[in-house]
Amino acid sequence: MLETDHRIEVQWWGSYTRHNRILKRITNRKTGEVTEELVAENNAIMMYNPMLNE
Repeated sequence: MLETDHRIEVQWWGSYTRHNRILKRITNRKTGEVTEELVAENNAIMMYNPMLNE
């Protein structure tokens, strides 16, 4: 499994949203060809500020 297209965005209402895609990498044992299959796409409103001060 691998994650792609990860991003955190500030929305116009002042909250943050998180987006990413989870892919499964499949290797054909006979040909060696590698393909990727989409497993999940996440779009979520974050319940906290990801840019917290230390």
